Amino acid sequence: WKAVLAQYDALRKKLYLEPSIVICGGEPLTSPLLVPFLDEIYSLCNSPKAFVLTNGTRINRTIALKLKKHNITVQVSLDGAHAALHDSVRGKGNFEKAMLGIKQLQEHDVKTVIQTVLSRNTATQIEDFFIVAKSLKVHSMNFTRLMPTGNGEALVSRGDDDVLS
Repeated sequence: WKAVLAQYDALRKKLYLEPSIVICGGEPLTSPLLVPFLDEIYSLCNSPKAFVLTNGTRINRTIALKLKKHNITVQVSLDGAHAALHDSVRGKGNFEKAMLGIKQLQEHDVKTVIQTVLSRNTATQIEDFFIVAKSLKVHSMNFTRLMPTGNGEALVSRGDDDVLS
């Protein structure tokens, strides 16, 4: 991954581009390589825009401080503005864990955004999502559309959710 980052850095310098890195995955906060990866990014690129996409369940004080050190923007995925819908997709108890994670980020002044997949199930909660975002004092509340691939495909094929038209 260091070689890939070096190639990225060389290309962005050649093209006179500002560095911007998005770290996603499965769950990037489970990787022991995340912090060394961030260290490498910041040693190559002076103050890049960097984002970590997470479900928020693994965020604690230690992780929040590590992310703050690197001036990371953290995007937390919410699949419902309330526990019932979110937990039906992510598993029981994960809404509360995500809320606690967001609160840790906010406590440590880590720029935080909420991202929600807009679908048949979540469309009725748009106002509630903004209420949650405001109560948590996050930087922004963002929506993306449901794309029926991966878990989204399974939800649609089972009839548990659907894309909006």
